[in-house]
Amino acid sequence: MRDRPAGITERDVARALADGWGLPAQTLRLRYAPVGGGSYHWVITAGRSGRWFVTVDDLDDKGWLGRTRPAVFSGLRTALDASVTLRHEAGLRFVAAPVPTLDGQSLRPLGDAHTVAVFPFLPGTPGEWDQPLPAADLDELVAMLAALHRVDPAAVRLQQREIGVSWRDDLELALRELGRPWTGGPFTEPVRGLLAGAAGPVRRGLDALDRWARATVAAESLVITHGEPHPGNIIRMPADGTCLPADAGPARGGIMLIDWDTVALAPPERDLWMVATETGDELRRYTELTGRPVDATALELYRLRWALDDISCFVRDLRAPHRRTPGTEHAWQALETTITQLTR
Repeated sequence: MRDRPAGITERDVARALADGWGLPAQTLRLRYAPVGGGSYHWVITAGRSGRWFVTVDDLDDKGWLGRTRPAVFSGLRTALDASVTLRHEAGLRFVAAPVPTLDGQSLRPLGDAHTVAVFPFLPGTPGEWDQPLPAADLDELVAMLAALHRVDPAAVRLQQREIGVSWRDDLELALRELGRPWTGGPFTEPVRGLLAGAAGPVRRGLDALDRWARATVAAESLVITHGEPHPGNIIRMPADGTCLPADAGPARGGIMLIDWDTVALAPPERDLWMVATETGDELRRYTELTGRPVDATALELYRLRWALDDISCFVRDLRAPHRRTPGTEHAWQALETTITQLTR
């Protein structure tokens, strides 16, 4: 996130790291990292303990996990616990899993509205969301997804993820209120105008997801999915192993898959639409590795769901009281891009 979390200070973070992970508060150096789109991050230097990557999550801002703070906390802990299992028990070394607390937990509460988790610092080269992966990385990612999808779902305690939209109620309300002025901040009225021009495609998209959701999904078609295996969640580790933390990554030069808060049981197309190119080579390779055919209709429905989910999140955020900040400017630009793609 480009903006820092409201109500959380670096002193709060340092105290949580000392209490939960035993990191020495007096030697901690915190540097805020304005990266990613759903969490707040710091790079931590802890004296001789090395470097760590700390993630703080807002329990009011993860609608796919629940509508109450206890529900979101439980869902987030389950997701991170699953990543620990996938890495350490299923042997998937490309999974960037958290470092357990002193009492073996994958995360801790931070005040009433946030959580904190600690990860090994990965000194590799991150990908970028809007830049395609090199062919070698894409091939490696397809093989990683195939390995993930082959893991027995019984190995983790995950719920099936429906194809719904995180903030559907907020988006429906916004569509009903397009005819009246909105207040909230500098981007609120521009959002209303933008959504009004795309209301037809948005409503038709929601209807399409509703029809799909009514279909029964066979249990045997469900696999463990990451949910967001896009280039922004890839880190290429150094080929020479420079500064590589012990037990933190795959073989030298391999890629890591980060951000496992969206892990869930779902059809494989939930992941595969993000790696499919026009050639279809990636999907054929996936079928060779797993024996699973790929449903082209499901690919497009998950692509549609992603766009509508983003729209619901950005509309919710920009209808709420806000100021012009790097974070809200990014949300506005991303909403423009997403709606342009949807209406095409």
